[in-house]
Amino acid sequence: SAAHSLQQTELNSLRQELQITNQHRLHMEATRSSLLTQLADSEQSLNQYQHTHEQMKKVNADMSENMRRLRMDYEASVNELERLHVVEKRLDWSEGRWEEYVGRIRDVSKTSVLAK
Repeated sequence: SAAHSLQQTELNSLRQELQITNQHRLHMEATRSSLLTQLADSEQSLNQYQHTHEQMKKVNADMSENMRRLRMDYEASVNELERLHVVEKRLDWSEGRWEEYVGRIRDVSKTSVLAK
């Protein structure tokens, strides 16, 4: 029965070792699960960041294109204003000549009416 007692002690020792091993395995599985969750969260955050980054690049490109168009429109408007200013000067000059011409005709008409 000393052999039986020795077997019993060894069996108890193996049971304790198995229990400790199972506890280690459970802890490792929980740690692995936690790490996989953290990895999935990090991957999702990274994907969201990349998506946001791509959107911002597109917004910046669109804004640059809009600014370029606005600048071109502004330059075209300035050129048109300069052209219209030249036309306005010509009109003023023509109106002045016309008024001068009409004034001379009136003067001639007055003179001829008074002479009669």
